[in-house]
Amino acid sequence: MTFNYELVNKIIDEILPLPYQFGIDLEEESELPNWIEEDIMGHLSLVDPDARLYHGVSKLVIVSPNLGGVVIKIPFNGWFAEYEQGNYQFYEFYAANAGIGTDYCLAEYETYQDLKRRHLNCFAAKTLLYKKVCGFRIYIQEWTTPCEDDFEDHLPSPKSRQIAQKWKDEFYVDSEWIANCIDYYGEKKVEEFLHYCNYENDTISEDLHSGNYGYRDNGTPCLLDFSGFCDDM
Repeated sequence: MTFNYELVNKIIDEILPLPYQFGIDLEEESELPNWIEEDIMGHLSLVDPDARLYHGVSKLVIVSPNLGGVVIKIPFNGWFAEYEQGNYQFYEFYAANAGIGTDYCLAEYETYQDLKRRHLNCFAAKTLLYKKVCGFRIYIQEWTTPCEDDFEDHLPSPKSRQIAQKWKDEFYVDSEWIANCIDYYGEKKVEEFLHYCNYENDTISEDLHSGNYGYRDNGTPCLLDFSGFCDDM
């Protein structure tokens, strides 16, 4: 994977270490505090005015057209907590080097390596463990466009649509995306991939929505967030 190493390193050096104790409580709104987001964006803009910061509940993602076809992913650490009052349980996520909990970026990287060993990595955006800085693991992933942003330009063949219909209940993605996979990778390969997701690594299916699968620049379909989001942290 080739990319703008110099800019990637500048961005990493500029924003790390991130604030140690910022967090997301899934019982509340899943948002970073405004001052933290503004602080990180302020540092980002110093080295790349085009860079943008996105986040889910388990990772930060830095996107820029100047990175050379990749995104930078930095994990939050998450854990499962039980409170005495009300006896309810929930997830909390804190800065990536909090030292406890689950690194979902690492889970994604390990899944990519497993798919690669099985010759099924065409179904996932290439993911690298890039470096470790200030106790933070930094990951680089091939840039892709999620289906929620780009779905009208990928029309599958009628035959693949028909085949995909029989699998639509086995994998929680849009059947049009599965049909695109059949067009590009073949029915047998897609069947192997669905079997892998359903019976060998079902964490892939735990957090699939239109923002987590999409297409590469060359039009090939792939997953772009496949770390899962399981209840057994």
